[in-house]
Amino acid sequence: MKSLLVAVLAAIPLLNMASGYGGSLLSYLAIVMALALLAWPRSAPSPDALTATGYRVFIVLMCLPMLTVVLSQWAKHGWSSSDIERAFRLGPSVVILLFALLRIDEQKLRFAILGTLGAAVVGAATVLELALTTSGRPVTGDYNAVSYANLLLLFGCMSLYSLAVPFSRHPRAERIAKLLITAASVIGVILTFTRSTWMAFPIFAAIGLVLFFPKIRPVRLVAAMLAFTAAASALAFSSSGFRERIYLAQQEIHECMTQNDRADSSVCIRVQLARAAWHMFQQDPWLGSGNGKRYEQSLPRLQEAGIVSEYVTNNFGETHNDMLMAMASYGILGASALLIVYFAPAVVFLRRLRQPLAMPARASAAMGLALCLSFVVFGLTELMFRGMRTISMYGMLIALFLALSHPRSATGSPAERR
Repeated sequence: MKSLLVAVLAAIPLLNMASGYGGSLLSYLAIVMALALLAWPRSAPSPDALTATGYRVFIVLMCLPMLTVVLSQWAKHGWSSSDIERAFRLGPSVVILLFALLRIDEQKLRFAILGTLGAAVVGAATVLELALTTSGRPVTGDYNAVSYANLLLLFGCMSLYSLAVPFSRHPRAERIAKLLITAASVIGVILTFTRSTWMAFPIFAAIGLVLFFPKIRPVRLVAAMLAFTAAASALAFSSSGFRERIYLAQQEIHECMTQNDRADSSVCIRVQLARAAWHMFQQDPWLGSGNGKRYEQSLPRLQEAGIVSEYVTNNFGETHNDMLMAMASYGILGASALLIVYFAPAVVFLRRLRQPLAMPARASAAMGLALCLSFVVFGLTELMFRGMRTISMYGMLIALFLALSHPRSATGSPAERR
């Protein structure tokens, strides 16, 4: 049972990058297996896991998003089972998985991380194939280019952090493979010509520096982070396609702000979607519309009011921004719930990253922190929580990295503590 659950967790990110099917279904299977594991007396965890009092506040916080969704829907008569399911996957399911995973041996559980490395390999290979066989910008059939590039860079950085997590008896070959995966992921992101993905790079750099140089001084941390960011920027600008999209963005911003605020350009469409979301939020700042689907339903009316163009009304049904979507749908309560989903686990990961734990545990904390903070940044220009599969993967990875970074009585071998 435990080995199968680890395999399922490893397969979820891999399937999400490889195809549009399977990841969401496996998340259901993981929850069922977690419940079975919790109900199985012989799988009782060690006493230190049972008395993990530090999770009490976390459990309460992670249940609040679902409560806010139900409250808003009840008050606004906007019942939506899919929105409730989203809140469940981002909240209570994380808690269920976490306490089930704490019953699995750490040495066995860490192999689930290989799923993120495999996802990076699949993502990089997919982008490379599209770049070689199609003209223009590589676009996968399951994610749009921005979401795919976002996840690819995230998994590539997780591969880098996993240098501190041994998986085999061949450390040299393992390190080379992980570095190659990271490099391939970065190249893949460059080939997507995606602009906003690079906004998260300083965060990834800072987390990596703290992981591998825990005693680094703040001034040196900032200097090194800026140096790595500058190097990454130079690498990205070496692509003519990327440069063209940067120049295009400048032109679109100028047009949208000075000439036509309803231009059907990439940047101005996002401005219109944000304007529409803000208008809906102002109608009821506390509870929002009470249903995520009401945003799309409101666009024709907003078009008549001159807030969005006809093209936006006919081709877009979401905000391209997670926070604005939460605000339009569920008001201040929804925005607070989203902040909890981001920062409740992020605070735990940051604290563990700075603690003198074994390197594999700190690396897992680094991966979890990168996951939370990158979704904050990525969510500014893309609706990362659009699909159930991404929502499920986020919740599953949060639980996985919390379990792997959990301070245990046995901290691993001497090699792992170095």
